[in-house]
Amino acid sequence: SGFAKNYKYAVFPTVALGWVMSSEKFMSNVKFVNFLKLRAGYGVMGNQTQRYQSLARVTTNASYVFGDGGTTSYGQQVATLENPDLKWERTKGMNIGVDFTMLNNRLTGSLDYYNNNTYDLLFPVRIPAITGFDTIMTNLGKINNQGFEAALTYRIMDRRDFKWSATFNFWANTNRIKSLTGLSRKRFKEDYQ
Repeated sequence: SGFAKNYKYAVFPTVALGWVMSSEKFMSNVKFVNFLKLRAGYGVMGNQTQRYQSLARVTTNASYVFGDGGTTSYGQQVATLENPDLKWERTKGMNIGVDFTMLNNRLTGSLDYYNNNTYDLLFPVRIPAITGFDTIMTNLGKINNQGFEAALTYRIMDRRDFKWSATFNFWANTNRIKSLTGLSRKRFKEDYQ
């Protein structure tokens, strides 16, 4: 009941693979590498944000005074419009990464690259006030999110009574609006600048 009338179900497939290269024979002579794993994944995720956004909602705080000196009558009114075609917001994402341990287990780390595209954004579109409403929730637009992340930890000292390690983190993330309100990014800029 929380989903739109015309989109009651959705499928979000995902696949992920990993290869522990350090377990292969050709890596047996590489002594400075203790562990090395390559991994990759691709999948689709869904976002619904709030349940019942596709349904018309009713508020009970409506009131009206009939005539001069009349009593106040209380009632209900429609607060939001229905959209039976509202769908899940979808993100199609790809991730490639490496996990490693080196130098006699002193250096550990991971490197990740990801590229995500979000479609059918859940977005409140403004509509003419003459309708009696300000907005209607709609699916439109596309956003791209990509980046690189790295995490390295080095054990400087590892004694029974004293342990000391240092961690380094680096990331570079980019978010871009590819289209909004049904317009491409280039046309959106031309029309609204």
